[in-house]
Amino acid sequence: MRKMNKATLNKIFNSALNGANPKKCILESIILKKNSLKIQNKSYDLNKINKIFVISFGKSSIPMAEGIKIILKNKITEGLIISNEKPKSKIKNFNYIKSSHPIPNKYSLIAAKEIIKLLSTTQPKDLIIFLISGGGSSLVAAPEEGISLKEKQIIFDRLLRSGLDIKMINFIRKKISSVKGGKLLMHSNSTNICNILISDVIEGKPSDIASGPSVKELKTNLKLKNKVLKSKFVKSELPNINKIVNKKLPTKTNQTVRNFIIADNKKALDFAQTKAKELGYKTILHSFKVQGEASNIGLKFAKKVIDLAKKEKKSKKPICFLFGGESTVNVKGSGIGGRNMELALSFAIGVSGNKKISALFAGTDGIDGNTNSAGAFCDSKTALKASKIGISPRSYLINNDSYSFFKKLKDLKITGSTGCNVNDIGIILIDF
Repeated sequence: MRKMNKATLNKIFNSALNGANPKKCILESIILKKNSLKIQNKSYDLNKINKIFVISFGKSSIPMAEGIKIILKNKITEGLIISNEKPKSKIKNFNYIKSSHPIPNKYSLIAAKEIIKLLSTTQPKDLIIFLISGGGSSLVAAPEEGISLKEKQIIFDRLLRSGLDIKMINFIRKKISSVKGGKLLMHSNSTNICNILISDVIEGKPSDIASGPSVKELKTNLKLKNKVLKSKFVKSELPNINKIVNKKLPTKTNQTVRNFIIADNKKALDFAQTKAKELGYKTILHSFKVQGEASNIGLKFAKKVIDLAKKEKKSKKPICFLFGGESTVNVKGSGIGGRNMELALSFAIGVSGNKKISALFAGTDGIDGNTNSAGAFCDSKTALKASKIGISPRSYLINNDSYSFFKKLKDLKITGSTGCNVNDIGIILIDF
């Protein structure tokens, strides 16, 4: 029996991670020449700046802080890092708080209080650099007045299981928070705000990333608001949301807020595509905007690559089909899993019996659902292999138990925390 092409899948996936490596992206995007700090196409004259404060939070907070420290060196007056991981070594002038993800806890509240405390010491001519990446919504939390931490935890948990897309989830997060949606800016005396962001949101705007705590949000997205209020989940699970949805978002008018997105899913996929070409594959970059129910996407792509394999069979040139985005899972079963593993299980069922198709579906952050796996490998023999040892792929899919399924087959993709967080990546190989 031919072995799954895990080695090639890993090479392509690792290239994607390298492309969106947070520290590397910071070093590529920011230049300090004499006393001019250039970020992409904008510059700050540091001769006109009094003190520099750096606040880094999200799953990429540690490597982003490491990168900015290399550039600014001792120009940083004080820094603060909030992460769900411990730094390997202390960064000079930076304090550190270990917080919680994906559900906020008391340390998330402490993190918010420490940020507010630091911001309250700033002066108009100071420069505040926020380094923000996905995961920040949970790592930094401060419930709106009238909402307890316990209530917020329940809402977060329900949202993660709801099947709602991330923009709808973030809309609700902003409304139940006293720091998200630009509200954090109210605590800063500085007029110079610089947001350097790594996006984990499909077609994400700066205000979408970590629910935009330091991004000016001048008006409510009415289309998104109506979509949220009309959703079945909100009507059944969050009936009191109307009370806080209509609250105005406060903003300070004298602040200049600049936003720079330095990495996203497309950047990671570009690197994956380059590696696949180097390995001799004809590449098809399908999309970096894939979203929807994971099990449906898995079946959809199974059909697509089967048709593609038939069409390209005569050419004999191997194909690498790539896509990115973020699927959702409407959890109804009692199993353990994540969106990438669920997609992989559905795909494996869809391609079963077709020759020489193998795939890896994984989260770039190394975490899929509430598990220690980034995702899973699968191929056209996965379902058959499972059936031979008495495992029903469909039963595991119905029970949302994809983690247990792939663990038994030894096909989990275990990376540990990557420090990278730019959505999910799907890599499908057709080896003729």
